[in-house]
Amino acid sequence: VKGSYVNQAAVKLGCQVLTSPFIYLGIKVGGTMSRVQAWQEVVEKVKTRLSKWKMKTLSIGGRLTLLKFVLGSIPIFHMSIFRVPSKVLDIC
Repeated sequence: VKGSYVNQAAVKLGCQVLTSPFIYLGIKVGGTMSRVQAWQEVVEKVKTRLSKWKMKTLSIGGRLTLLKFVLGSIPIFHMSIFRVPSKVLDIC
């Protein structure tokens, strides 16, 4: 489809034309998730959350609860949509 048609349709519909890849509802759309580089963002998000929680004074039980439920949901959500390269699993 020509770019001019896409732009005209976007104006009439009142929406944006995004370039690939883009983030929608926290998930990268249009990228090649079979590459390790595409998963780097997910790994960094988990590491960032872990480092923030290390600074807080939480009991061991509190830390385990956070790890099980919150951190587990981030990669599992992505893994339910995309196939994860084995190198990414080795990093985690």
